[in-house]
Order: sequence, then C-alpha cells, then structure tokens
Amino acid sequence: MKRERRINGYACLIEAGEEHDLDQHLTKALETMRHRAWAGYQYTVNKTSSRSKIAVGYCLDGEDAVETAAPIHGNIYYSKNLNTPGEIERLAEDPAKLAAALREVDGDYAILFPSEEKVVFARDPLGVKPLFIGRSEKRVGIASEAKALKAVGLEAESVQPGFVYQASLEGIVRFPIRSASGSGQLHVGLEEATETVLELLRRSVERRIKGGRIAIGFSGGVDSSLLTLLASQIGDVKLVSVYASGSRDEVNVKASARLLGLDLVEVALTPRAVAEKIERIAEITEKQSAMDIAIGMAINTVASTARDEGCDCLLLGQLADELFGGYRRYLRVYSEEGAEAAHRAMVKDTLGAYSANFERDEAAASPYTDLRLPYASLELAEYALSLNLQLKINPENDERKIVLRKAALQAGVPKELALKPKKALQFSSNLQKIVSNNIPAR
Repeated sequence: MKRERRINGYACLIEAGEEHDLDQHLTKALETMRHRAWAGYQYTVNKTSSRSKIAVGYCLDGEDAVETAAPIHGNIYYSKNLNTPGEIERLAEDPAKLAAALREVDGDYAILFPSEEKVVFARDPLGVKPLFIGRSEKRVGIASEAKALKAVGLEAESVQPGFVYQASLEGIVRFPIRSASGSGQLHVGLEEATETVLELLRRSVERRIKGGRIAIGFSGGVDSSLLTLLASQIGDVKLVSVYASGSRDEVNVKASARLLGLDLVEVALTPRAVAEKIERIAEITEKQSAMDIAIGMAINTVASTARDEGCDCLLLGQLADELFGGYRRYLRVYSEEGAEAAHRAMVKDTLGAYSANFERDEAAASPYTDLRLPYASLELAEYALSLNLQLKINPENDERKIVLRKAALQAGVPKELALKPKKALQFSSNLQKIVSNNIPAR
C-alpha cells in the first residue's frame, strides 16, 4: 500500500552566527528520533543572517515527495478559514494573525516556520502532538522529543499547548490560540447532554478518519467500544488488543469483540517478551515508571500490529476519563471536598493530559503509525467541561461517566459494554505487574 509521505517529527536549531557546527548538531538531534524516520530524514532549511543560523530537519514516514511549504506534524481536520497549507505559511509571517486563525481549527498539530532570524511554531490547544523547547545563551532548539534537545546540550521543557510562539536568540514571545475551559455549571438535562456528546464525538471521529482502514486500541470498555461503533459506520475497522498471557483481558476482550460483531487481532505477550521490550519502550517514551512503560508498551505493540494490518491510523480512547469522570478519585474528591473541587480536578487533568499522557502515547505509536484521539477534540472537551458534574459522576451510587455511558447506549453499544466498570489497561492486561518485576533498578 502506497502512503503519502508526511512529517513524523522534526528538530529545529537556532545558533549564534559564530557557531560552526549547526549541521552536526542537527544531525545529532535527529538521530535520537530515528524511530520516527520510517522514510529517512529531510533537511529543508538552513537560513543564515549576520547574527544567527537556523536549520530544520524532518523525520519522514512515507514514500512520496514531501511538501515542505507548510511543515506540520499532525493534521488539521477542519477549519473555517485555513484551507491550504500555503495559507498557514502566509499567516505565520504575523504570529498574532496565525493564532487568531487557529482558534477556528479542529486539529492535532505541531507547526513550525523558520525565517532568517526567528522561528514561528505552534502546538494544538490540547497538546495531542508533542513539542519541546530548550534554550541557552547561544542556542534555541524546538523538537518533537525532549531527548533531541538534550543531545545538543539543552534542557528541554514541554511547549505549552494552545499558543503560537515566535523564538529567536533574543527571546520568545507567544500569542494565545485558545485553551479548553468549562464552568461545570451548564444545567441541561441528561437527554440533551447525551445527544450533544454523541454528536460531537461522532463529528470528531468522522473528521479524524474519513473512511479507509482504521485500527482501534480495544479494551472492551465503554470508551473504545463507542469509538469502535462510530468508526465502523465510516470505515473498515480493525480491533487490536494487547495483553500479557493469562491476564483477565485475554478472556474479556474476546467476549467484548463478539458483542460488537467485529473481528479482533490479539497480541499475547509472554513475560519474557515484556522484559525484552522494557529498555526500548523507556528509550522511545522517555519514561521510567512501571506504569508509563506498561502503557507505552501496549500502545507501541498495538501500533506495530496496526501497521502490519495495513491500517491508515490508530484511534485510542484517551481523555474520556478526564472529561467524563472515569477515575475513582473524582468520586473521592467529590465526597470529601465537594463538586467544585471535583470539577477543578477534571479540568486540571484535562489540561495536563499533554504531559501526563499524550507525549508518552504519541511517542510510543510514532515508530509505526499516526495516533489520533477523537475524545481530544477541543469542541468536545469544552462541552464536556461545561457540563454539571452530576451528569458525569454520582458518589452515592458509585457511578462514573454517566452521560458517556448513556451516549454509548443511545448509539447502540451493547449494554454489557456501555455499563462495564472501568479497569485500567496496565492492570487488566497484567503488563504493569510484569514490568515492575523486571524493570532495572534506577
């Protein structure tokens, strides 16, 4: 199957004019991200002024010639006013105008435009696509992974989502796009909220797949089951589940897939296979905890399987828990501190998901396929965060994801799956236990 060549990550360096090793430094940075360069690297920019030099290199993931006029890592799925990559590039000449235009965009993106002495770059409002920055007196670096910047002596930090930045050796200025927000005070009935959530999620899925062959990381819970049902109405869906041999998922996911009437590709990892993957997953994701490595390993294996199955992209159910109250601790906060505190916890987790989860998950998938997260639609996130908390959790009855489960039932998800209690992947798959038993001492 022939694929369109796309950017799967990049590194950009700005160095003082007296420095002489810019190309060498860029090569060193890109080499740390070689797992992203399925089709090699492309050096497209080396601009020089009297004060500084700028170079950019891209990790490529396909077979055809790449369009470098609008270097976007990720996708813009819908826009009211940005119809071509060239329009984005023209707006980058005025970062404030670019930020204003991106406010009307639905997309997961990290965008970068270099000129002679400065670089304009942006990260989508929820931070689905990774982006990091590092600075010293004579160097500024922007890259898709922190280790690319560390390789050239820069301390890396995540770029704040929802901003357009303009960076040079003289400093950095940023221009706000928008951020997910919601008062938690929208008082609508459960039926209305259900219909709206379902419509927004359906729209998000449609924009992110547009037909084709789609892989879905399938756990059998409400999040992935609802995604599966909606995606199967648009394209050819392939369910993929990864677990350790002998785990509860080995039985449960089969039964869940049968209820949906879809075929399931299963990958059962032996303890030895898990142990052998630990170092590689830690390197790719730049995470060291057993939980992060277990989740990263599951996503990495699902992504590899998706590529083997000829799928165009991978969908996961990330952010459903933060938006709709899937974590048990929200019930505890509600009971102990009240509804307002529980709502604040959900908002904080939603806005922090880029560093807590998305950067790990996108890196884990990056060697094999493009990761897409339909729940991480800004339109859906803002609506979910606006809803009254009683539509999402009920401590008295130990209920979580009330409106999302109702939406799943309305969409046609079997009751056994729509109401199935949440089980964290790393535990139900037994991967975290095995990783914990084999992780090297730090």
